[in-house]
Amino acid sequence: MAEEQQTNSQKQKQPRKGGKKKLILSILVGIPVLLVAILVGIFLYVSSEAFIKGQVLPRVSKEAGGEFKVAGATIKPFSRMGFNGLSVRSTSRESLDPVLEVKDIDIRYDLMKLLSSGELLVSKVLVDSPKVHLKTYADKTTNYEFKAPQAEEETEEPDSSQDAASVLIENVEIRNASVLVETEMPDGTWTRQQVEGFNFKLDRLGNGQNGTISLSADRILNEAGADRLVAALKGQFELAMTEQLTPKSIKGSTDLSISETAGQMAELNDVSLQLGVDLAPEVLNDLSLRILRQGNALGTVRASGPFDTAKGSADLTLAAENINKSVLNLLAAGSGGDFGRTTFNLNSSWQASENWGRHHLTGSLTGSSVEWIADGAATPATDIDVKFETDVDTAASKAQVPQLSLFVRQGGADIVTGSINNPLTIDYGSTSPSISDAVVSLAVRGFNLSQWSSALNPEAPVAGLVNSTLSITSRSNGQDIALNMEGTINGFSNGDPASPLHNSTVNLSARGAVTGLKNIDLPNISLGVSRPGGPLLTSTGSLKFNEDGTIQLKDSIQLYDSKKPGDPEALDLDLTASVTPEVITIQNGDLTLKPTQKVASNRLSIKGSIPGAADPDTPRQLDITSPGLDVTRLKAFVDSLSPTKKETGSDPAPEPSPVPQTEPPPVELPFKYHTTNLTVDKLVLDKLTVDGVSGTLKINEGQVTLEPFQVNLLGAPLKANAFANLNVPGYEYRLSIDLADLPLSTLMSSMGQAVDAQKHGGDLDLQLGLNGKGLTDLSIKNNLRATTKVNLSDGSLPITGWFKRLIIMPIATVLRLDPILDGVVNRINVDAEFGRGALAVKELIVATDPFIISTQGNLPVADDIEQTAYQMPLTMSLRRDIAKSANFMPRNTPEDQQYVPLPDFIQLAGTFAGTPKVNLNEARIAQMMLQSAAGLPKEALSNATEVLTDPVGSASNVINKVGGLIPGVGRSGNSTNSSPRDPTKMLRGLFDRGEKKEQE
Repeated sequence: MAEEQQTNSQKQKQPRKGGKKKLILSILVGIPVLLVAILVGIFLYVSSEAFIKGQVLPRVSKEAGGEFKVAGATIKPFSRMGFNGLSVRSTSRESLDPVLEVKDIDIRYDLMKLLSSGELLVSKVLVDSPKVHLKTYADKTTNYEFKAPQAEEETEEPDSSQDAASVLIENVEIRNASVLVETEMPDGTWTRQQVEGFNFKLDRLGNGQNGTISLSADRILNEAGADRLVAALKGQFELAMTEQLTPKSIKGSTDLSISETAGQMAELNDVSLQLGVDLAPEVLNDLSLRILRQGNALGTVRASGPFDTAKGSADLTLAAENINKSVLNLLAAGSGGDFGRTTFNLNSSWQASENWGRHHLTGSLTGSSVEWIADGAATPATDIDVKFETDVDTAASKAQVPQLSLFVRQGGADIVTGSINNPLTIDYGSTSPSISDAVVSLAVRGFNLSQWSSALNPEAPVAGLVNSTLSITSRSNGQDIALNMEGTINGFSNGDPASPLHNSTVNLSARGAVTGLKNIDLPNISLGVSRPGGPLLTSTGSLKFNEDGTIQLKDSIQLYDSKKPGDPEALDLDLTASVTPEVITIQNGDLTLKPTQKVASNRLSIKGSIPGAADPDTPRQLDITSPGLDVTRLKAFVDSLSPTKKETGSDPAPEPSPVPQTEPPPVELPFKYHTTNLTVDKLVLDKLTVDGVSGTLKINEGQVTLEPFQVNLLGAPLKANAFANLNVPGYEYRLSIDLADLPLSTLMSSMGQAVDAQKHGGDLDLQLGLNGKGLTDLSIKNNLRATTKVNLSDGSLPITGWFKRLIIMPIATVLRLDPILDGVVNRINVDAEFGRGALAVKELIVATDPFIISTQGNLPVADDIEQTAYQMPLTMSLRRDIAKSANFMPRNTPEDQQYVPLPDFIQLAGTFAGTPKVNLNEARIAQMMLQSAAGLPKEALSNATEVLTDPVGSASNVINKVGGLIPGVGRSGNSTNSSPRDPTKMLRGLFDRGEKKEQE
């Protein structure tokens, strides 16, 4: 039994016959099936919308440095790709508009044909409703800046020996496209260039194929402020390609029609431009640009002749005939002028050969009756004749100018001539460029400035007869170039007969050489200005510029004060600097003036460095020092040249209407970091002398700081700190000034005023602090915080001006207070704050010996700050003895009270932009007059209450009742039956007499 069971067990363990073969066959068949299934799965996934959205576009976005999205995608790898709702956005800045949006993209192709035969067959490319939006902001950032990761690119030289690929593109269409380009200007306005309804269609582009191109645009807009142009575009071209896929022939035209204009573009209204092309094999039959207005031809520029793109050769005739003011005025649209009778003709030819390696251009440009008319004035009619001939060999890097001449004739005489005496050859390709020996000359003879300036620059007309010559002589293959320039202006005038420059003579000359085309040496540069009475200015100097960037400038200048004949002011300039793209270094910069009695060493020195354009991020430092600088005589020379102001009896021009204020844009400084240290031991300007001037100016990425700044102003210490952030519109700024114990009389005398120290004494203290952002009225109102404290102590200023005329004189006249007219101001106190839309006057006191006037209050600030209105009551206190004498001192006034306050009866009113006005409380004045009148009858005293209860009507009755007691007030003459006067007219009469008294 046991043996039988063992035998059965062994039989079960033995495999069946043929089992291994079936297993191997299953594996051999299953693996390919599995691979095919995997490939099909991968194919289906790769061609799915999920793969495009989840894998492809995120990778594209990362590599491009932007954001690419689609709403839907259809991929058939062998025949079609389609996308809808495509959006491309830059991520360089938040909340940017998309740079590209496309409704649908549909591409149909045959990939199997490309794989089997190498022929690229594209049956359809459709881009439906693409929108391109390019936006540039004032800070130079854009919505189309893509910051992609940097990667090294490997470039391969194209193999020109290979045959052109076989390509057939049956149809390409861009439908209903739009492009919008917006640019923000520094003033906050925007310019727009926009194309709407653009359509492009290409049929059959391929090897040896004939196709067509059509394009159109419904609306082309160019808008900048008030300037506006609207046009439409339409074109059709027939295109034939060679078997090498290069253009064989192009024939067609395009028409740009302008339908709407405004502003400076108005001259272009109803103008159309037609560009025609007719390029056949080996010949350009026609390439022309026609300018028309309402179908009438204004001008044509044309080119034609043999033109072989395969050989790189051409022999074209270029012509522009009878280009008159109809065309020229279009080119100068918006300039406000007219070319009058001007006509230009261009006749030239261009030959090219050796696969575009050699070029020969020759021709002439003539202008007849060339003139410019503006504001009713015209330049003289001139004839211009230019002849030129050039040869350029790009392979050898050489150029030759066999002929160049210029003639400008006026009234049959040559006023400008220019020419070269020998053919000029320039070798620009070698390490040592060279120029052949030749002389280039330019001469101006009898050029009358007055005939030209009236039309070219009517705001600043000048006169004078110009004669000048310029010659440039090349020797030693251009290694030595001599420069010689001489010029004279006789009878020069700047338009003001009273000016010292009127009828002056100007002489300018410069001689020198250029060696090695790198080093410039002008050892003799001179300028002289003289008038019939003698010289005004003489200057003699030299200039050197070496190839290493070193500059040496020396100049000695003599300045003559035409109003005060005498010794001239001498000014010497000595500058040594080096200029590289990375840094500008000033090794030595000295400005030396004549010594004066106040300054023995009259000199200013500058040393240090400034960042260059190629390295604006490296910090640099500049030091400006002076042991003493007296600019009194220098200022006198400048003042002597100032034109005389002409007084006219005409009314001033009306102020322009207010316009909405906008913040100035951020300022982009040429470098990021810089420090300037200023130290001047003494600075003198006429009678004003300051010493101990020191300060440090720092620039840190658009933030400018002046800290600290110190100076002793007439012995008074002044300290200031300033800050400005120029990176934001309107800027952020802070300023603080602290001045103590400034002698007022010394300050006034130093400013050229004749003052008496005893009559204009006093010490001035000033504290000013402000902190704000923005420069428009609304920004100042909402953001500015400012404090001001002004104190004048121990003063002795006479009472003058509107303060005396409008306030003190009427009070003295009405209240019979003649002593207050003789007072002097001995103290002024101002304490004010600006912020949160209001001006708070905490204290304003003007104190004199006979009286004190003060006020305080809060003034809400208007959105237009200049229109802020104020009504501030003035409180007046009289000196005790004056108040007692005038009977204005109450009986209970303390014995030690030096000044007695009066009832408030005067108010100062107006706006910040206007002259202050004074409002008087006539009833209060009448009451004070009653109280001050000695021996008034009881009837008059009892009517004081009537004045308070009916100040307008009763004041007249009360004043009339006491009229006999006060001269000039009340009844007229001795008549008891005279009609009562209007108190308002009576008081105005008193004030008028007061004003007359002041004038007398």
